[in-house]
Amino acid sequence: WTHTVCESQMAARRGLQACIAAVGAAGASGASGACVRRSRWLATGCRLVSAVQLQPLQPRSFSSSTVSRRADERSHPTEPKLSDAFRSATEYTEVVDRVLEDLCEHLDVVCEDHPDGGDFDVRLGDGVLTVSLGGAGTYVINKQTPNRQIWLASPLSGPRRYDYQPDTNNWVYSHDSVSLHRRLSDELSSILKQTVTLNPPPRRS
Repeated sequence: WTHTVCESQMAARRGLQACIAAVGAAGASGASGACVRRSRWLATGCRLVSAVQLQPLQPRSFSSSTVSRRADERSHPTEPKLSDAFRSATEYTEVVDRVLEDLCEHLDVVCEDHPDGGDFDVRLGDGVLTVSLGGAGTYVINKQTPNRQIWLASPLSGPRRYDYQPDTNNWVYSHDSVSLHRRLSDELSSILKQTVTLNPPPRRS
């Protein structure tokens, strides 16, 4: 950087000397003005460059605890949070399958009895319940075994994740404390313009 600044200063001096010599030889005021302006610009630029002081980069420091934590996170990826309501994945699967089957049966009846039922479709397979309501959109309700949750994709309210609450036998969304069956009942009543009431099936002991 110092070498570059020195070269620039020397070039400015040489340019100034050349312009002065050219002015003296030619005696032209227009050329004189142009050369002087150029020399002043070069000299000013060099002074500005010389005035710049580079600040040394400060090395980032990490505490031993931070380095250790990040290394641990890479070697041990975060596991999904499991619901404490089930003793095993098998118990979770039994409860969720019963919920999805019960919803499928009730929603199939609701859609068949609706005046526009010919445009509706209710399907259940591989743990995924799909409820197509024509132009109103499609609901997707599926079990999520790694987290032991039920996930809902609604055309009205978007995605939601429900955890099981054994004391009330409800699947509840933690951000608004509204249960899955209550959410579906309210939204389907609004879409279908009729009262729809859905309740979770009783849990087997």
